[in-house]
Amino acid sequence: MGLLITAYIIGLAIGSGLSTHKLRSLSSPFLCFAGIQFLVAIYPLLLLAIFTLFSSGSFPSWGANFLFPLLILGGGFLGGFQFPLANKLYLESGRRVSKSAGLVYGLDLVGSCLGALLASAFLLPILGIPGTCWALALINCGAFFILLLHF
Repeated sequence: MGLLITAYIIGLAIGSGLSTHKLRSLSSPFLCFAGIQFLVAIYPLLLLAIFTLFSSGSFPSWGANFLFPLLILGGGFLGGFQFPLANKLYLESGRRVSKSAGLVYGLDLVGSCLGALLASAFLLPILGIPGTCWALALINCGAFFILLLHF
């Protein structure tokens, strides 16, 4: 568990560091945010494909020791990259820095809490892993299409 949590935190750090570094040079932070949201939407389907490969026996079992931390690192990277973009987009709407940072961070915490609770208490027990991956992909595709409507 320590390795998996560490992989996620390293992914968050790399993603947020790269995003913060690129913020000034981005011509359209909104398009970048939407692009990351698209990757977040297809990420559960990538996980499902990899899980299917492992369950079919066509992938060596020792590969899980290397691949699972990398997958978790990738998820952390996506979230870490998107968070500074969200802050920048909210700040561009004319909000104060203190209010923007607090609100975006608070919404991030509420969303992660609800996501963890709903996934562990409802989605996984009712839909299983494949159904949960599809549900998460659909939910995030919905968020992606809402972003496209605002473009």
